[in-house]
Amino acid sequence: MSGEQLLQEGFGRRVVSEGGRGTVRKTFHGGSARLRQAQARQEFARLRHFSAALQDVPGVACPRPLELLTNPPGLRMERAAGVNLTGFLTRHRLDPATRVDVARTMADALGVYVNVLGEALPDFNFGNVLYDWTEGTLTFVDLGEPQDAVPGRLGLGLGLSDYELSVGDLLGSIVFQSARPRYLLRRRQHVESVALAVAVVGALQAAGRGPLRSAELMRAAGEAYRRCAFGRSISRSAWYATFGYLVGRRISLGERTFGPLAPWRLRR
Repeated sequence: MSGEQLLQEGFGRRVVSEGGRGTVRKTFHGGSARLRQAQARQEFARLRHFSAALQDVPGVACPRPLELLTNPPGLRMERAAGVNLTGFLTRHRLDPATRVDVARTMADALGVYVNVLGEALPDFNFGNVLYDWTEGTLTFVDLGEPQDAVPGRLGLGLGLSDYELSVGDLLGSIVFQSARPRYLLRRRQHVESVALAVAVVGALQAAGRGPLRSAELMRAAGEAYRRCAFGRSISRSAWYATFGYLVGRRISLGERTFGPLAPWRLRR
């Protein structure tokens, strides 16, 4: 359609901005018709409950869903303001006070999601957050399961809390991105992302949200990192088992540190 702008495409998903309508359309194209319909219904429901619950939470929101689509399966939602938080961290440094504020807001949003939806926040990472620094607000987008996940199997049988699974996704994604070949030279992004992730964990702990146990959090982060780094292709697995292990960032959380998984630790 005229005026549409492609925002994201891949892994059987397509996201476009619908021109002057102020809306975004997300459609699903991979897998069976039943799976695609289920993905659309699930994300629509998540957005509906999460956006309603965030109305009274200052500084944070998620797009309000407007319409469930059938051909192809998908949904239409309001377009959110702000820029991708990962991209913002690539270009800017957060001063300590702003970092604390952003971390607290993310922790508050995660607490609302877990309490209202009764599940881990899917794909909890800075790339799925829009930041409007003029207003100091965050908008959580893309509430579908991670692109490389097996539907319905995230955290299955691991005995992890919803907070551990969510924060594990955050830590695993940051370490994965830090070793990604095309992002290797983005030092500011990696430094700022690590600092903000540590602040988010601190904010969750200060608010008494959890359980957020150290050993289980490391296990959740390892599962998320393994899902991103290994199994998609031989070349990617080889990179992350060698150079990726050497150059990837480490995130220190008190007595424990999470970093790239060594080749000899890939077995669960």
